[in-house]
Amino acid sequence: MADKFEENFLRTFLLVMKFGTMVLQQQIVFELYQKWQTVLDFLKEKKHDILHLTLGKHNCCVSNCQTKRSSGLPKRLLSVMYQNVNRSCATRFAYHCSCYFTPKTDVSTWDITLTSRLLLEYFVKDPSLKQDIENLRAHRNCLCHPEKPGMDEKEFGKIWGEVSCTIKDIARKCEQWFSYYIEKEVDFLECNPISSTELDRTKDVWMKINGMLNILFKATVRRRTTQSQREP
Repeated sequence: MADKFEENFLRTFLLVMKFGTMVLQQQIVFELYQKWQTVLDFLKEKKHDILHLTLGKHNCCVSNCQTKRSSGLPKRLLSVMYQNVNRSCATRFAYHCSCYFTPKTDVSTWDITLTSRLLLEYFVKDPSLKQDIENLRAHRNCLCHPEKPGMDEKEFGKIWGEVSCTIKDIARKCEQWFSYYIEKEVDFLECNPISSTELDRTKDVWMKINGMLNILFKATVRRRTTQSQREP
């Protein structure tokens, strides 16, 4: 059974992962609605540009392509948005080709990493909304990295206040009904008990993410150490 410190942490983590994820997903749907676009329209139109968010220094299959390349989006997230991401028009462009991408339109499967990147890259111009999205992503990152899940009352009050206000601010940029729903649900989560089943489920999610991040961190350290040893 979780003690109070652990419950504070898991309550805040649940806030971010459930309602933080939800408001960013809805923000994408709302932005597309303002443009009279569907998720399908967007993914079809932007598939080549989205591929370039994962390329890093690699070239795509288009000759003399001038689209900006970056490594701002993990390649694994392509398969969340598209089918056939492993197919390519030529063997030498494996994983660097969007020719066969077929959109998946279930936004509910898109996590904070994906939604925040797409919003900042293609949709949001308002500086205050941009800052809210960046702040939410930063809080998510901080909550995923501690060695143990724990948070005293002072820290809980501070972080909960910051995160809940950010989530509500983002929700207010969407439809009025959605903003009302989010405010009601966030306030309910703050003030009401969480079942032991929900706490256990939330802790399992946190442990899985935390474990994956630790593996990635250690792999990065090993790679950098190897590179530095090879340098003259």
